[in-house]
Amino acid sequence: MILMRESRPRVAELWFDHDFSVGPVLDVVHLRQWAELPSGDEGEQFHTLVVDLLPEVERLQAGLDSGTAYEIRRSSSKDGCRFEALFAPTDAEVQAFIEFYDAFALSKGLKPVPAAQMVARSRAGVLVLTRAIAAEMVQVWHAYVLEHGRARLLYSASQFRDSTDKSHRALVGRANRGLHWFDMLEFKAKGCREYDFGGWYAGQDDEQLLSINRFKQAFGGAVRVERNVTVARTLLGRFYLAYMRWRAR
Repeated sequence: MILMRESRPRVAELWFDHDFSVGPVLDVVHLRQWAELPSGDEGEQFHTLVVDLLPEVERLQAGLDSGTAYEIRRSSSKDGCRFEALFAPTDAEVQAFIEFYDAFALSKGLKPVPAAQMVARSRAGVLVLTRAIAAEMVQVWHAYVLEHGRARLLYSASQFRDSTDKSHRALVGRANRGLHWFDMLEFKAKGCREYDFGGWYAGQDDEQLLSINRFKQAFGGAVRVERNVTVARTLLGRFYLAYMRWRAR
């Protein structure tokens, strides 16, 4: 359980069919990627791609697309990329990720990362950050929530948006692939059962999103359909959600 707001109204985020029948009184719960929602809650469908990490490393490696496998090897052997996993990131490391991602998001016209949510996940002990370093600079960051044996990618950000140098953009692309593979092996070594890419485009029309699908699919895995819903569990929670909807208009 991740407490996003500790004072009343108390708001929590719960991933992957987590039991919240015990613990503090919760006014609002955000249920993320549940296979089965509590009775009466329909929620919204969420598609994602999940890689089973239980097989031996050799089998996982055999599931890689040949081009992706080559770029992963090159990222380490020729590009000299160094990969790091931060399973208990410090406040400074969380802030470094936020600043890096926000600059990336600005270049792509995306929303900045919700900093308070990242801090709450870090304090709950479920936030994992990883990074790829090349040419003495961090080129790629990944952020995950690690819950119930499943590593779920929350955010990915890279340096290439700031570069017009084709060779540098190619290096960053290889570093990103190398980091995904490194992450899978790190999570597997920690006993994690599943690697979740954090989304899958279920449509057919957006070529950019289809390209992202192809990138993910090159690592193997299977598409899974789950559900998200936000539930008010008390009268105070209902008032809070109504206020938040009004404020967002």
